[in-house]
Amino acid sequence: EIEDDLQSKPFRLPVQWVNRPNLDFRGFPGTTARDVIRPRDTALAIAFQVVNAVDAHQTQRIRHHPELVEAGFAEHFLGSHPDPNETAVYFATVGLTQYLIARWLPKKWRPWFQGGTLAVSLQAVETNRDNGL
Repeated sequence: EIEDDLQSKPFRLPVQWVNRPNLDFRGFPGTTARDVIRPRDTALAIAFQVVNAVDAHQTQRIRHHPELVEAGFAEHFLGSHPDPNETAVYFATVGLTQYLIARWLPKKWRPWFQGGTLAVSLQAVETNRDNGL
C-alpha cells in the first residue's frame, strides 16, 4: 500500500541542504527519489534514440556531399560541414540530455516532451532525406 502511494508520485529531489558558497550560486544537493517509468515512456525513449542515430548518420554523410550543408539547429554547434567526431559528441549529448530530462519530468508531462522531441528529430531526418542524404 505504501509502495503504491510512492509510485503514484512524480520524480522528485528531496533537498538535504542548500549549498551557497557565495551570492552568485545556490545549489540544492540531495538524492533523487523514485518514479515509475511506464512502457510508453520506454517506447518513446527508444524511438527517439533510433531517430537520433539516423539523424547523426545523415549529418555525418554531409562531408561526402560538398553541395549540401548542415542546416537547422545542429548547424549552430557543428557548422555547415560537420567534423565526424564533433557530430558524434553532439548527437550523443543530445540523446543523453533528452533521456535525462524525460526521466526527470513528472510522468504526466513526460510523453509530451518525448513526443515533441521525437517529432522535431523526425522532421530533421525527413528534411535530410529530401536533401538526398
